[in-house]
Amino acid sequence: MEEHEKQEIKWQVRRRQEAVKLAESLEHFVNDMMFDADSFIEQLTRCTHRTLQQSALKLIFKLIDVCGDRYDNDRSRYTDGRNELSYRMCSQIRKAMNEKSPLGDRWWNQPFI
Repeated sequence: MEEHEKQEIKWQVRRRQEAVKLAESLEHFVNDMMFDADSFIEQLTRCTHRTLQQSALKLIFKLIDVCGDRYDNDRSRYTDGRNELSYRMCSQIRKAMNEKSPLGDRWWNQPFI
């Protein structure tokens, strides 16, 4: 294996670790029944660079797309009474966006500008 291939693997491992860490931080944040969604949204929409807002929304859109797909294709594996409504709503959003978005079924894949 060449050095650049090793570096690429290290970079992929580090990005995966960062993604897991962020997901765990978000999980911790929302685990408090009184979590402050308004402050989170305020930070993201008013204090974050607009290009980074675009990337954050791409992540949120992709989450909606994946949850909707899982609801449609493997509901019993991913949902129960605690999250079924959210997944069903994601499914409905996903279907509407697949039909109406100029990007078609890749509506979640917003361009990086």
